[in-house]
Amino acid sequence: VIAWRGLDAFGEDRTWNIVPYPELRGLTQEAIEKRPEDPVGYLCDSFKLKRRHETTINAFQKWVEEEKQRTE
Repeated sequence: VIAWRGLDAFGEDRTWNIVPYPELRGLTQEAIEKRPEDPVGYLCDSFKLKRRHETTINAFQKWVEEEKQRTE
C-alpha cells in the first residue's frame, strides 16, 4: 500500500484509472478513515470528478468494499 500522493503528483492531474493499484488502496483507506459515512464521495472529490458516472461509482464502491473486507 502506498500513501496517496495527490491528484497532480507528477505535475499534471491524473485520472483515477491510471493511478497505480497500491496507491489507490492507500487513497481508499484514507477515504474510509476520513469520511466513513461517504468514502465514495471522498474518492470522487479527490479526483475532482464533476460528473459521477455509474461505472466510476461502481469501481470506487468495489474498492471500498474490498478494503473493508481486508480489515475485518
